[in-house]
Amino acid sequence: MAIFKRGDIYWYEFVVNGQRIRESTRETTRTKALSKERDRHKELEGGGRVERLDKLRRKLFPFAAKEWFESNLAGWSESYQSIQRLNIEHLNAYFGKRLLVDIGPDDIGKYQAEQRSKNDDGTWFRTGKGADPKGKPNVVSARTVNMEVSTLRMILKWAKLWRNIEDDVKMLPERKRVGKALTVEQAKKLLNACLKSPQPSLHTAVVVFCNTALRNGEQRKAKWEQVDFLKAEFTVGASKTEGSSGRVVPLNATALAALTAWKANWPDAGVEDFIFPSQKLKYVGKGSWLARGKMVPYETDPSKPVGSWKKSWATVQRAAGVQARIHDLRHHANTVMAESGIPLSTLKAVAGWMTSEMAEHYSHIRDEAKRKAVEALEAANAGRIQ
Repeated sequence: MAIFKRGDIYWYEFVVNGQRIRESTRETTRTKALSKERDRHKELEGGGRVERLDKLRRKLFPFAAKEWFESNLAGWSESYQSIQRLNIEHLNAYFGKRLLVDIGPDDIGKYQAEQRSKNDDGTWFRTGKGADPKGKPNVVSARTVNMEVSTLRMILKWAKLWRNIEDDVKMLPERKRVGKALTVEQAKKLLNACLKSPQPSLHTAVVVFCNTALRNGEQRKAKWEQVDFLKAEFTVGASKTEGSSGRVVPLNATALAALTAWKANWPDAGVEDFIFPSQKLKYVGKGSWLARGKMVPYETDPSKPVGSWKKSWATVQRAAGVQARIHDLRHHANTVMAESGIPLSTLKAVAGWMTSEMAEHYSHIRDEAKRKAVEALEAANAGRIQ
């Protein structure tokens, strides 16, 4: 075995199992480089990996989760990193004092059960460890808990502990939701509530959602360079799937007018600036914004997108008396297009990739729209053509 320098960095070179290994230690200190060389040699011989796994399994869950997160960070998008951070935060609240090796199927089952309690109105909210520290109801779906358990599963797989318990862990049943079109009255209520929202960008965003079938992330992280006002087109950036990224979505008159009006607020915006920039909001006046006060934006940063419309959308739902997710606006747009008789192939080109369940649903809507059309024809021809 030997170490040597290339520039300021030490490298090692040795032969193990008949194979010559030459790799960088990424260290500038000889002592650290020698330690890296010994560890790598042990790992390739087999002993080092077993020793590391044993140490990993005997770590408290938060430390093991942090190590897992950092080891995968380079290959994840920013949005996926945010999802995993939030999942780990909730898992830490429950498994924080538990060694990784001690987490079994019974513990996971209790975690699933204790995360959710049902309200009188049928909604579920987070309870127990991991609930909102201020005691506010935190609505949580079976899907959310399943995503958190999936993160736990990936961590246990990484530590080679999942195989022993996987047959005894069951995911919560999820309600398969396929969006439906909003009624005209519901849409009006939501849009009127958006106009009164303290979040200045929400109304424009909702109008565009309803007229383009864009996903939340596709619009929230969009930049002005993606909008062609002359051609009335929006080019999608990075998206959920490779097939969705880069697709061109035509802007109808309503969507184009909304974006044109919004652009007037940012006359000096550059092509690299976000359409919906990050803004801090503050109250001006007495009382809440619902009473006498008013919320106004400050410290706008066009180099960052708005963080989320989640909280302001929850307020809008309550004010409008209409329950709908932001993602339901995409379903709404797809449904309206399908009911109008738009071919499924065209619908998929506008909306991007969709699941087979969604395609089947919209195909059914299209057939139903056709049936209503011929029934209307029959009514119109009554007494004329027999």
